[in-house]
Amino acid sequence: MNKYFRFCSYFECERVTNFVTIYKVVMRRALIILSISFSLTACSGGIRVSDVASSVASAGFRLSDIDKYPGSCFMQGLSEYAHAAGDKALEDRLADTLDCFLRGDRTCKGSLVSYCIGGTAIAQMALWGHDAYAARVIEVADSMFRTQPRNCEDVMIPAWNSENIRPDGMFVDMVFAATPYLLYAGLLSGRREWVDYAAWMTLKTFEVLRDPESGLVHQARGVLRLAEGEISRDCWSRGNGWGSMALAALMRDLPSDNQYYGQVRDLAADYFTAVLRYQDADGLWHQEMTFPDNWPETSGSALLLYGLGTAVDCGILPKTAKTAFVKGLEGLLAYVDAEGNVASTCGGCLAVGDSSKETYALQVPYWNERHAFGPVMLALSAATRLGIRTVDTTLGSKVDSFRPACVVRHVEARKDDLAWENDWSAYRIYSQKSPMEKIGSGVDYWAKKVDYPILDRWYAANAEGGSYHKDQGEGCDFYAVGKHRGVGGNGVWSGDSLYVSLPYEGWEITEEGPERISFTVSYLPFRAGEETVRQTTTYSCILGSPFTRVETTLTSESGHDLTLGVGLTTFGRGEIKKDADGVLRLYEFLPKENVGLHSILITDPSLDARRVDAGPDRLLLMDVHSGEPVRYYFAAYSTLTNRSGGWYRIVTAATYEELDKMQ
Repeated sequence: MNKYFRFCSYFECERVTNFVTIYKVVMRRALIILSISFSLTACSGGIRVSDVASSVASAGFRLSDIDKYPGSCFMQGLSEYAHAAGDKALEDRLADTLDCFLRGDRTCKGSLVSYCIGGTAIAQMALWGHDAYAARVIEVADSMFRTQPRNCEDVMIPAWNSENIRPDGMFVDMVFAATPYLLYAGLLSGRREWVDYAAWMTLKTFEVLRDPESGLVHQARGVLRLAEGEISRDCWSRGNGWGSMALAALMRDLPSDNQYYGQVRDLAADYFTAVLRYQDADGLWHQEMTFPDNWPETSGSALLLYGLGTAVDCGILPKTAKTAFVKGLEGLLAYVDAEGNVASTCGGCLAVGDSSKETYALQVPYWNERHAFGPVMLALSAATRLGIRTVDTTLGSKVDSFRPACVVRHVEARKDDLAWENDWSAYRIYSQKSPMEKIGSGVDYWAKKVDYPILDRWYAANAEGGSYHKDQGEGCDFYAVGKHRGVGGNGVWSGDSLYVSLPYEGWEITEEGPERISFTVSYLPFRAGEETVRQTTTYSCILGSPFTRVETTLTSESGHDLTLGVGLTTFGRGEIKKDADGVLRLYEFLPKENVGLHSILITDPSLDARRVDAGPDRLLLMDVHSGEPVRYYFAAYSTLTNRSGGWYRIVTAATYEELDKMQ
């Protein structure tokens, strides 16, 4: 039973107010998951589509960020699957969620007017018989049609600051939300101009952003770092998936007497024929679709399957294309496990870097990324419409290499390093075998971009002549701890100086993961002013939280009390962002590495920590009793990764008491 969950999801979850409640919720849901797992494995003749849908829906409700646009996509997936499968229970659960938007209990943070009531799903539900939604759906559609910003060609754009979007700015992302919502609101209300605009906007977006060489679409024109008229050069899987969503709605539901009906069908036939040319041997599409060696990306693949299946169902592609759909569905479900977890999904990606194919290709896959669940539900809805009830696949067979885990390693081949990681970060401390003139007892930080384990691979690559100091796509070790405290290293403060031990001398791993690790290290006695001090320290971390817990015991030879100093190291440009109530938070931009580095310490407030500087180390000092353990927490994050929003939410909300309850 996988008890992994994202810490940040629960900080945002209404009605969950403390970590004890979280634990109870997780365990209660775990019992449901067990029953789902049993039904998935018990089915003979293949995996039931309905069982996969049930587990993915449950996971998506927990993890998809309902109040943001990935949640809008997820709710559309629920709506379409429930309608196709006649799943009344799922429909009712979705209705309960949409009711929260209508009452104002939830507010969607997004760039499209229709997100305020949940987006496309509520328009579909109104059209399909939920009459209570109709008036509000039409009201919001009218507002969106009148007030949503548009570019110089009349195509809708996000409601952003104008300096980020040129006059001709355009995103393929917009059609996934604007096209279906206006289509269904127009059909519901009889407002033909909304239906016409939905079709025209999609055709115009494809006309501008379609790559003449591959037949696929690029993501954007004239936004962020792109100049006016400049189009991103990518063929990104999820960007193409957004276009696929718009085409799917129009293929299926645009009235046959609409002026754009023939153009839509011609475009869809040509586009999905091009898409099929890039389907890999497992039936999926890659992060950068035109790079055959790039990694398979599940959200884009699922959305392309949704459109492909719809094209077959609507007779736009021949029935023989159903074989490609089934192959893709089998490949997709290899990245979905019995609990509804989804692997190998790209994070947020918006005209990144220089907007080249190479830059998009360097984005990394995540586990249960918030964009994952809606696309899978949409692919399952297309399968259901095609009459596919079971899939012959080994469910989750490619999941394990992406599954986040806590890992601790004693690396004998690398001078007895002790290294550990979870889904957020990796760290290491050094042993007596390390070069004493360069290394101390501080904590080194490794900036991993991915949430799956990297320690074994990085150390193996280093042993074979590679270097984990260079980013190969998963992150790197750019942090030079030297003899300083690094992230959360400690020592004894005496007089006006910090005294520290040599690197660790003895070690014992007590918990090896995958959900929690813990290990204890001991140090040789060292002098701290007039005292001789012995020290043992236990490090531990759990999945879902960026924090490492430290429990350290200082024992003075005399038995007298000591002053523990816990530090964060700066490199000449460190800024203190918070310095109060036992919390120290720093930010520093490192120009050589071109990264921003964030670090934080949270100590026991009852110890009345006070701050001092010791060279490049910023310290929190606490008076402690000899021989009695003291706990504190540290975390680090760099802008090499793209999950800064989650990190900020966690560290802003975290308190010592709550962290103590969790660990």
